[in-house]
Amino acid sequence: MIEFIFEIFGEVLLQLIAEILANVGGQAWNRRQDEPVNPWLAAFGYTIFGLIAGGISLLIFPHHFIHTAVARLLNLVLMPVGIGFLLALVASWRSDSTSGSAWHRFSCAYLFALSMAAVRYVYTTSA
Repeated sequence: MIEFIFEIFGEVLLQLIAEILANVGGQAWNRRQDEPVNPWLAAFGYTIFGLIAGGISLLIFPHHFIHTAVARLLNLVLMPVGIGFLLALVASWRSDSTSGSAWHRFSCAYLFALSMAAVRYVYTTSA
């Protein structure tokens, strides 16, 4: 049971750190622009960054933290939703103009986490 908790914690921590780094980069980019970024372009960018982050994470951690197939599938489905809600909560807590709406923050975080989790789900090896 303890091992399972550490498996989940490792995967959550990996995706959360990658999402925070992407979010910081996105915020820095938005501050440099004179006009707001198109939401569809932002969604596409977060998806691409998620795919890249998933690929980089495979170079660092080639084995999946979660070893059972059902738990890996649940991670693929539930983790992006959880990460999206967490970042939407942070955006509503900050409630300033640079964080965007909670829905926009949720969708970008969800797309990033889903694309990263999909890459890790498909290409990780079992330990």
